[in-house]
Amino acid sequence: MYTADRGVFVGRPTMNMSKLNEWLTLLTNAAVVVGIIFLAVEVQQNNELLQSQIRETQAVSIQSASTLDQEFLLLLGSDAATAQMWRTYLEGPDGLTDAQRLQCSYLMGALLRRLESVHIQRKLGSLSEEAWLSRMALFTGIARSPGYAAYLESPGSAFLGKDLREYMEQLRSQ
Repeated sequence: MYTADRGVFVGRPTMNMSKLNEWLTLLTNAAVVVGIIFLAVEVQQNNELLQSQIRETQAVSIQSASTLDQEFLLLLGSDAATAQMWRTYLEGPDGLTDAQRLQCSYLMGALLRRLESVHIQRKLGSLSEEAWLSRMALFTGIARSPGYAAYLESPGSAFLGKDLREYMEQLRSQ
């Protein structure tokens, strides 16, 4: 009931306002629940997208690492004298001339840059565990070779990254 002198509803219309407030509260709560569900679905989709991007990045990293490996092996295998010189450098570089040791130190520097790239990819998580494990024998073999020890004595070793140097030292001491 409306009273003109007070300008307010009394009685039944107040009850309708209470019901209206209850309905609005219910609708607001329902909207919040729907919003939370929507956000949960969005987060799940974003996680799936992120996982897909990680797998794609790992695939690219594996391809990149494999390409670098293949290029180096093709370089060595394309010339019998270079292949033999590299083998001698790895096993005992003292049997080489100064010019050959210099050439092999450049090859070692190039190989170590490639290994450093693989090592960085692993630390960043962009290289799969399988790809990393497939290169462990190469890392270990190079680290323990007399050629690597000779490289460490060369001026080019100053350009070897600290992180890779420490990792290679760890492999040498195992």
